[in-house]
Amino acid sequence: MLRLKELRAKFNITQKDLAKRLQMSQQAIAKWENGTAEPSVKNLRELAVIFGISVDNLLCDSKTVKTTHFCSYGPKKNEDIEIDGFWGNLGVKIKGQKKSRWYPITQKTYEYIYMAIQNENKWINIETLNNKYLLINKTNIKKFSLVEEACDAVPDDWDLQWDAYDGNCDVAYDCLYDYLCEGTENIPERLLQGIKDVIKNNNLSDYDLEKSVCLLGVIDADGQEEYMFPNLWSQIQELFDWYEELNEQNVSSIIVEADEGDFFFNSNEVAVIEAPINQMKNDK
Repeated sequence: MLRLKELRAKFNITQKDLAKRLQMSQQAIAKWENGTAEPSVKNLRELAVIFGISVDNLLCDSKTVKTTHFCSYGPKKNEDIEIDGFWGNLGVKIKGQKKSRWYPITQKTYEYIYMAIQNENKWINIETLNNKYLLINKTNIKKFSLVEEACDAVPDDWDLQWDAYDGNCDVAYDCLYDYLCEGTENIPERLLQGIKDVIKNNNLSDYDLEKSVCLLGVIDADGQEEYMFPNLWSQIQELFDWYEELNEQNVSSIIVEADEGDFFFNSNEVAVIEAPINQMKNDK
C-alpha cells in the first residue's frame, strides 16, 4: 500500500509541489493517494529519491523511515511514522592508516554507535547512508570520530569519497547497479542523467562503481583493502545477522566464498567489513 499522503505530510510537501517535481499533473498524484491508479516502477523510484528514502518505505508500514534528508521528525499524535534523518558523519581511523574512512549516518545510528563505541563488545554492526553495512572490529581502530552536520570538517582528516558526505537513498544505488549491470530501462531519465553526471564529475571507473554496489570489502588492521564478489550474499547476510557470535565466541576465521576463491580471514586482523546494502537486501 502506497503511503504517499503520510510521507508528504511528514516532509511538508504539497501535491502541487510533488507534481511539479515529477513533471506531471496534480490529479495523477491524487489518484495514487486515493488508490485509483498506481505509479510505475520509474515513478516509485523518482518518489523515493525526492523523499530520500527506499521504495520499501513508500510501500510498507514500517514505523521508522530512514532518509538522507537532514531532519528527525518523531511521530505526532495519531501518526505512525518517525523520520530518521541524516545526522552527520562517522569517521573510522584504522590503526594502519593515516586517514579516516568516512560514512554518512542517521540520527538513530549516531545514538547507537555513541554507546557501542564505549561498551565492552569487540564488534559493531551498523548501516550507513552510502549503501554500506559495516562490521567494525574495535580492537583494530585507532580512533572513531562523530561529526555532526553543523560542525566544521576535521582538520587534515576529511578526504571524502564521492558519496561519503551525505550519501544517497537506497534507490539511487539500485539504479546505479542497474546502470552498471542490468540496463537502464527502469531508471528515470532525470536520475539516469544524474548518474552520468556523478560518474563524469568524480572521474569514477567501473571498479569504483562496483565497490559501491557489487563488491564485498574487507579491510585489515594495516589498512589493506580486498574486494571480491561473494558467491552468495545470503551467507554474508548471516555473518552480519549473527555478528554477536564474534563477540561471544572465539571465532578465529571469517570465511568468504567468492568468485575469486574461498578466503579465510583472521578475525583478529580484520578491521572493517563493508557490504553493499542493495546486494544484501535483494538477496533476501
